[in-house]
Amino acid sequence: MSRVALAIKPSIWRRPFDSIPWLMMAAVRSATLAVVGKPIPRLSVSLSVQIVLFFGVARLGLAIIRWVPTWYVLTNRRVMCIHDVRAPKVHSLAHATIKSRVSEY
Repeated sequence: MSRVALAIKPSIWRRPFDSIPWLMMAAVRSATLAVVGKPIPRLSVSLSVQIVLFFGVARLGLAIIRWVPTWYVLTNRRVMCIHDVRAPKVHSLAHATIKSRVSEY
């Protein structure tokens, strides 16, 4: 029977850092739309800026949603990584496999 020795979540700060390119792209595009004044066709400039910023913030929200169900678990027999909410994906590796691979080096 396996006993859990340690269960941790990855750092929450990783997700905002992963989303920085999306947030920067949204900020640059919205600033460009506001300065140039050429909106998305059939929309006002302010609505165009809001839509672009929404997609940047939505990407950050998606990254945080992906972070919530992630766990790293260390038991007395194996190391596991658990992802996803609806259909959890469990990746595991036995300690014996880790020892044999480490001893090869």
